[in-house]
Amino acid sequence: MRALSDISGWDIRYHEGNFQRAVRHVRSWLIAQAGAPQIGSALIEGAYLEFQQWYWEKQLDAGSSEEDIREYPTGELVLAMLEWKATQP
Repeated sequence: MRALSDISGWDIRYHEGNFQRAVRHVRSWLIAQAGAPQIGSALIEGAYLEFQQWYWEKQLDAGSSEEDIREYPTGELVLAMLEWKATQP
């Protein structure tokens, strides 16, 4: 079974469709279960918003429409995240 929203039918925590709450829950789970660095969810959200702005501007400059960008496969988005992360101090 392939899913990103849960682990084989077992949600870590309910986020009510709120992305900020989802970020907080995933952040806490990663720290507790995977030893991730203890950074605040506000920092994570801020970085994600910076990435989104960079990504959309890059795609629009390359001739993509907003609809195109929303439908690009996850693999392309992950590659763009890696590219963006490599440019960060």
